[in-house]
Amino acid sequence: MNMVSRKRYVPGLATAVASCLLLGACTDSGTNVAGMGFGGHRPDNDSVNSHPAHTDASGKAQKGSSSSDGALTPRTPASPQPEHSAPAGLTALGDTNGAPKTERLEAPAQLAVTDIRIAGHDDFDRVVFEMAGNGMPGWYVSYTEQPFYQGSGRTVDMEHLVALNINIDGVVRSDEVAKDLPSPDYAEVAKLDSDLGKQLGVVKEFIPGGMHDGRAQYFLGLDMKQPFSVQVLRGPTRLVIDILH
Repeated sequence: MNMVSRKRYVPGLATAVASCLLLGACTDSGTNVAGMGFGGHRPDNDSVNSHPAHTDASGKAQKGSSSSDGALTPRTPASPQPEHSAPAGLTALGDTNGAPKTERLEAPAQLAVTDIRIAGHDDFDRVVFEMAGNGMPGWYVSYTEQPFYQGSGRTVDMEHLVALNINIDGVVRSDEVAKDLPSPDYAEVAKLDSDLGKQLGVVKEFIPGGMHDGRAQYFLGLDMKQPFSVQVLRGPTRLVIDILH
């Protein structure tokens, strides 16, 4: 009887050994090599895609790198480069053409223009309106051969044939956003006949148009209409206008 009992327990021992070998094939994350989780369930999409690819400053996707334990570790996205120190070969943002461009204001918005920068690049000129405050601006940008100031309706005295009329909505005075918040130095921005002007390809003149009913107005003087694009960047909030040469 004892010998028979021992023989009956041999299959059970083999089954236990096989189970241990199967468990040894599982990964340390709780998913085996067949892609199944414990209990026979596949992991959901959120867990599979918990480390998506990041994009760098150029918009190209960066693949994650593998760590020593086989887990996917996303790379830290590249920091955006400031527009005034752009590398050679920089391209204009968005789709460029000569048509008017507009975006409605995302109310409520209370933004102050704190800085205006103009820079020339290989194939385009870039104008940046940096803002501080809450919300996202609206805008309307178009060419005109007869520019006039909003509110008063007075004609803008320009030395060039065509003006790019830039209107930014949701704008207030700097002191309405924060105390001691800087404001643009319009006199410095308008000095396009300096060394800066020699670097520009098509922008010949800058004229501030003032503020009226939450809208800030600016004019760029050009000799002829050129394709342009308008984009908003975050961190900080910037309205970027690129004008092709």
